[in-house]
Amino acid sequence: MRTDRSEVLETGSVEPAATGSFAPAGPWSCGRASRLLLLLWTWMSACYASNSSRCADSSCREAGPEADGGGTDVRPEDDGDGSGDIEPPAEDAGVEGEASPCPSEMVYVPSVGVCIDRYEASRGAGDLPVSVAGAMPWNRIGWRDARLACMRAGKRLCLPDEWEAACRGPMNYDYPYGPEAIAGYCNIDYIDPDAGTRVVYPTAAFDRCEGGYPGLFDMIGNVAEWTDEHRYQEDAGGELALTSGKSYSIGSAGTKCPGREWWGAGFEQSSIGFRCCRTPP
Repeated sequence: MRTDRSEVLETGSVEPAATGSFAPAGPWSCGRASRLLLLLWTWMSACYASNSSRCADSSCREAGPEADGGGTDVRPEDDGDGSGDIEPPAEDAGVEGEASPCPSEMVYVPSVGVCIDRYEASRGAGDLPVSVAGAMPWNRIGWRDARLACMRAGKRLCLPDEWEAACRGPMNYDYPYGPEAIAGYCNIDYIDPDAGTRVVYPTAAFDRCEGGYPGLFDMIGNVAEWTDEHRYQEDAGGELALTSGKSYSIGSAGTKCPGREWWGAGFEQSSIGFRCCRTPP
């Protein structure tokens, strides 16, 4: 039975042709064909626009980047957090301090292969010396007691040459912070406005008195520091020990690295303290 034209418009059916093949049934079928063509064009455009997708038909395949010579897509490796960031090479992955063989409270001095405390030693729990900022230096301690204190902490007093290398830094400056003396950078001949005289300050209170390596403070001024150098001299009162760095009480603005002086090994003065060194494993 022949389908009425109005039914074609409403139902979307097609009318069989006299030959038995299907023929378009008016304008509606043309619109359908247009939509099919549009869908096909959209599909092909999407295929060509994507660098990573591939069409089933090899005629519309998009070649990937060939940076690796294999014609495959190059994507950053996932670092495990889903961000797709490229993980840096191992040699670039380190940050300051990671490459150092020293614990965090010490600075590495590569020219002499030694770790040195960042700060003058302070008196910690159990009479152990600690290297921290903002604490009063452990002064009024003789050379032998300072030596034993470092040993209890698994460290030792610095040798004079080690101390000097740390103070001068890699540029071999005369002062920890640079080649020229700058007044007020370190606690050298500084008159405290409240006390009206020279006094010992907490470690790193003079924050510009930093060097010869970053993170190393008070290498000159504040308290002079015992080193692991001593001798016996009868005419000088017996056993002597060497300090470096001068102190707040006897220094001057022109005091240079290493600022060495010999003292009686048993002297316990407010102007003399120490810091520890350690040979890395």
